[in-house]
Amino acid sequence: MYQQCIIHQVLILGKTKVSTCLQEKLDMDLKGTPPLLIKHLKEFFDQQIEPIRRAYYSFGNYLAAEEVSRSKFEKGIVMDRYFHSTAASALAHSLTSHTPTTEITLDSYNWPSDLLKPDLVLFLVVSEEVRRYRHAFRNTTNTKEEQMLAHNGIFRQNLIDSYLQIRGVPLLQFDANEEIEEVKVKALNKVTQMFPLLLRETVTKNLEQTQSN
Repeated sequence: MYQQCIIHQVLILGKTKVSTCLQEKLDMDLKGTPPLLIKHLKEFFDQQIEPIRRAYYSFGNYLAAEEVSRSKFEKGIVMDRYFHSTAASALAHSLTSHTPTTEITLDSYNWPSDLLKPDLVLFLVVSEEVRRYRHAFRNTTNTKEEQMLAHNGIFRQNLIDSYLQIRGVPLLQFDANEEIEEVKVKALNKVTQMFPLLLRETVTKNLEQTQSN
């Protein structure tokens, strides 16, 4: 079975909670980028100049895709971030910067031909006010990109526009300004509507477990 769903939301906190909800409710495998193999290097590369930082995340996308391929698609897969995050951030930085680091062409918005494609990308968006409110209660570092989101409206809009213009895979954008529990329910409903097989297989597995007990 190959049903993969990618959760993206540079603009919302709680993405991991949504990914975990889908994993638990639909018995999916949870992957993420950067993958564990190189995740310990994230803090170092986040401090580097933009081209080097993006090269690290791009490499992570291909490593994550290889992990997914090795799983043989025996279960549905939900991935926390993937190519959209890398490409949209690079494009937004270049569009916003007075000294662009990336040459932007029409091909810049195409999904790479050699990178595994998801069946669906969920793009969760919140207002800047909600993002700041949630960030205030999150025990994490305030990255350079989060600072840009907070203080540079042009960068924020360029980031959203870049996400929406990437071609090659289906993307579903929805408002995630509600409480996180409501956002999780909304995401779960969207995924099960588009991939009912995931729900049927989960129900069947639960029924078999109940009967065996």
